Amino acid sequence: FKDGERDDTDFVMPSPKELLGRVIIKGKRPPEENDNEDDSDSDDDSATKKEKKKKSKVIVQELRDLTLFHGSKYKDWSASTSMPSNYMHSISEGKIDKLMDESEVEHNWQTYNRTHMTRNYPSGLRLNSSNYNPLLPWSLGCQLVALNLQKTEDTATALNDGRFCHTDGYVLKPTSVLGTSTSTSNSRILKLSVVAGLCLPKPEGRLIGEYIDPYVQVILHDVITSEEGKKEYYADTSYKTSVVENNGYMPIWDNDESKEYNIQRPDVAMIQFILKDSSDLSYTDDTISSYAVSVSSLRNGYRCIPLVLEGGEGGGLFGYGSILLQIDIDNKEDTTPTDDSNRYYFNRTNKVLPMPTMKSTKDDDDKTVKSDNKKGSYSNLTNQVLPMPINGVSVDDPEAEYSC
Repeated sequence: FKDGERDDTDFVMPSPKELLGRVIIKGKRPPEENDNEDDSDSDDDSATKKEKKKKSKVIVQELRDLTLFHGSKYKDWSASTSMPSNYMHSISEGKIDKLMDESEVEHNWQTYNRTHMTRNYPSGLRLNSSNYNPLLPWSLGCQLVALNLQKTEDTATALNDGRFCHTDGYVLKPTSVLGTSTSTSNSRILKLSVVAGLCLPKPEGRLIGEYIDPYVQVILHDVITSEEGKKEYYADTSYKTSVVENNGYMPIWDNDESKEYNIQRPDVAMIQFILKDSSDLSYTDDTISSYAVSVSSLRNGYRCIPLVLEGGEGGGLFGYGSILLQIDIDNKEDTTPTDDSNRYYFNRTNKVLPMPTMKSTKDDDDKTVKSDNKKGSYSNLTNQVLPMPINGVSVDDPEAEYSC
């Protein structure tokens, strides 16, 4: 973008469709008189902050003309909302926790994000490149929730991949995070059972080694209201299946009890499934696969989820494996807007995770189950594997059918 004569007071935020094929630049504009404030909220000590303020800021006018977003420092939500819509805040995870102590911060921040952009980022004190959980910023309507991508095997990146898989990099925000909802409660009850697995690979996709002893851990990631009335991230890690010994081909957890969840924010909550190999020889069990899916995309009935390596990579042996679930959720009518007038969540990549499909042939004499990728057939499985339709796994096409 280049518009040296642009008047920011009349600026209207372009829609994602209008930004296709364009590079967006965010930077500092020439500061106003007596304005020595930086737009970011760092977690450095006060001495470092004083040193930064002493440095003079020289911003070239030609560079200013190329920027679309101007970084501005947060003071209060009233002043922020009255700024031109291309003025945006960069708020660290530490600042998020402090702001959540303010009254009506959820409504005020969501309202601000209807017309402005917010970028969140990890604390500079995370020297090991660990991550904060992105769920709370998403529930506030923040569009750019930055993560440390050096860590591809942690919970935060798994949730990020699960939020944006099967999309082109944009996810339309639900109505409830726009600051306009008048509903006092939108909670839902989810009853979930892990039924069975199929063609589960060894850790890291190894081809040799002993049989695995698989089990599945299920984690609910949600945003709740604490006793003090503060919105905070919450994880329920209480559900874990039993261990099936020496069976990675078709483990069955038919004797396990189901788990019931009371989900407070089903619009942003996510379910994470972690497939592990139990080990008696080490203190930690090997993780085989981790897959996260948004609660809003769950459908009732028997459903399959695919297997991917930690870090979101699929294919290979993982393309043939899946886990069968039984889901019972009181889904309500989806009120997500379908136009471009609202803000989007933005993803770091266009990566689409694989959705394995297996369909039974109609030849009753052959009695084989063939894979759609035509790389082979699986004989004598008719009485063991029941092909079943999977509706609504992809958020882009709720009517799409997948089978396993």
